[in-house]
Amino acid sequence: SKEAKARIMMTNNPKGEKGGIRSEDDLDGTIDADAACLILEHYYQNSGVDAELVVVPEGEARDQCLEAWEIEKQRREETKKDVVRKREEALNARELMIARVKAMEAENEMSGATSSTKKKGKKKKKKKKKK
Repeated sequence: SKEAKARIMMTNNPKGEKGGIRSEDDLDGTIDADAACLILEHYYQNSGVDAELVVVPEGEARDQCLEAWEIEKQRREETKKDVVRKREEALNARELMIARVKAMEAENEMSGATSSTKKKGKKKKKKKKKK
C-alpha cells in the first residue's frame, strides 16, 4: 500500500539522509510486513468493526502450512538446544582451564619455582639538547 511505502521510506531514510532505502525498487520484500502492521493497527483502532472472518478451508494448502510451521518450530527448538549446548561447552572449557592453571601453579610452588617474573620498566627517552 502507499501508506506502507511512505512509512518505510520515512523510517529508513529520515530527512533525506544517506543510507537505508532510497527508492521504491529497494522496497521489495519489506512492504508486506508493514502493510500487515497497518491492517492490524486499523483493526484495533476500530475495535474490529467491519472485520471479515477468513476461513481457511480444510485441505492440502492448510495441511502444508501446518506442516511447514511444525518444521520451522522444530528448527527453532534445535537452534535453541545448540546454543545452550555451546554455552555449556564454553563454560566447561573455561572451568577446565582454570583448574589446569591452579594445578600448574600448585605444582610450581611445590617444586620451588616461582611463577612471578620481573617486568621490564619503560625506557625513558633522552631529551635532545637545543643548539
